[in-house]
Amino acid sequence: GVTWRTAGSYEAVYVLYEALKNSDVNAGSLEAQRKKLQEQLAKEGFVRKGTMGEIKFDEYGQRKKSDSYLIEVRECPPSDECKESYRFNLIN
Repeated sequence: GVTWRTAGSYEAVYVLYEALKNSDVNAGSLEAQRKKLQEQLAKEGFVRKGTMGEIKFDEYGQRKKSDSYLIEVRECPPSDECKESYRFNLIN
């Protein structure tokens, strides 16, 4: 099943993919590549919408605080017209 760890891991991979896609990290030394990736993540305009809210980082690489939500993940039954296999329901 989908847990908060699964959702967090998905977001981490998605954010890294987006940062790698939008930066030239193939050139230079390994240290230079790491620096370019960190700079991409720290850009003011680097914001991605994740399953647990907006994903953005400060200049030190720490995730900026965002609102937290409690969600329930349910598998969509075959009778539902879900676009995805799982439904994320916000719990108030």
